[in-house]
Amino acid sequence: MSDDTSDTRPEGARPGAPGEAPGGAAPAAAPGAPGSRSAARAALRRVPAWAWAAGGLAVAVLVGMLAAAALRPAPPADPAPLPDPQAAAPALPAPGAGAEAPALPPAAQPGADAPALPYEEPQDPGLERTIRQIDFALLETLLFTGYDPHAMTIRETRLETRGEDRYHFQVVDIELENGPERFVDILARSLAKWAPEAALASGGQGSYTVAVAGVPTHVLEFATPAPAPGPAEPRPARRGGLLAIVIDDMGQDLRYARELAALPFPVTFSVLPGTPHNREVAALAARSGRELLLHLPMEPKGWPGINPGPGALFTFMVPDEMRRVLAADLAEIPGAVGVNNHMGSRFTSDADGMAVVLDELRARGLFFLDSLTAQGSTAVRLAREMGLPVYRRSVFLDNVRDVGAITRQMEKAARSAAATGQAVAIGHPYPETLEALKQWARREGRTETIVHLKELKPLN
Repeated sequence: MSDDTSDTRPEGARPGAPGEAPGGAAPAAAPGAPGSRSAARAALRRVPAWAWAAGGLAVAVLVGMLAAAALRPAPPADPAPLPDPQAAAPALPAPGAGAEAPALPPAAQPGADAPALPYEEPQDPGLERTIRQIDFALLETLLFTGYDPHAMTIRETRLETRGEDRYHFQVVDIELENGPERFVDILARSLAKWAPEAALASGGQGSYTVAVAGVPTHVLEFATPAPAPGPAEPRPARRGGLLAIVIDDMGQDLRYARELAALPFPVTFSVLPGTPHNREVAALAARSGRELLLHLPMEPKGWPGINPGPGALFTFMVPDEMRRVLAADLAEIPGAVGVNNHMGSRFTSDADGMAVVLDELRARGLFFLDSLTAQGSTAVRLAREMGLPVYRRSVFLDNVRDVGAITRQMEKAARSAAATGQAVAIGHPYPETLEALKQWARREGRTETIVHLKELKPLN
């Protein structure tokens, strides 16, 4: 607005005195007065009929357009593109970190509200760890290409040694509807993400080899299932070996222990000292006829950054203190027939400390299971020298917390049992592990016999 206040309107349009209409006319009627309503009606009567008709038509068209827009169906969504493993794949948990399960197809998870496991030690990143990552890449590729995990079976597994590394070499059969080209392309991308040190190479005639640092770990044999002309002949039953399944870190959740005890095959309970339900779990194991171990906390290489929990043994302890701690731990788990180590990558590598522990176990008539958390463990050698019954873990079941991945580890354990006569698989009280064991119990064609540890032959 200008600052100039002079009135530039024509003289007849200038305002007159108060109450006077412009140009000296009579004052206008106030809004709502009878005169104003009469003037409005007169103005409406002067609107031509064609204008009324046009306005009504415009309103009708507008209403129709709004109604059509409201009733029109939403346009169909574009089809989802094939997921790229690099972008859509689940994140692999850090070794032993107890991370969330990978985002693969969901499975029933009883006991999903079980508390997270305390005091977990990361596993050594040896060749067997890389093999588990390769196994996970294979499983992921099956899912991305639309196949059920049962399209892949382990035909053969052998326990091999490279230096101090012990690992499982596998021959794997994969049945696909079409050729393996697309599967192999996606597998190469998955391996680049999960196991970049692994190399995938063609062996000719539908065969591929996976190797790590020049060491073959997997042979993949691809085949297309041929239609059977008639009923398939039953396969001859294969003779399997003995498999012991040990669930570590028990004592946190009594409900989980009850579900584990209800499985149709025996599972060994390994219970931690200092847990809220360790005595109740021990009593449940006795009532249900389940084998019971003390899961003995031992010093890890990462201590004090990694805490093994209450009741732990440390290499700086004197022998008498080690014996006192071991006795107190055993008193918390009445009925234990043996001991296996919780963590202990440093303690089991210390021959002096292990000699004290094994000598005490021998005096009490107990056995030792080496969880093999370190390749340099002295437990088996010392136990053999002492004449103490000793066993060694063959397979960890659930470093990857996914039902399909755990099932693959169960297959590996069963094959190892068939190849060597016996095997020991160790798992943890995860909901995914329980679900995988329930599914395994319903699986047809199993050849292994699941037993308690004491039914296996000791290594000495």
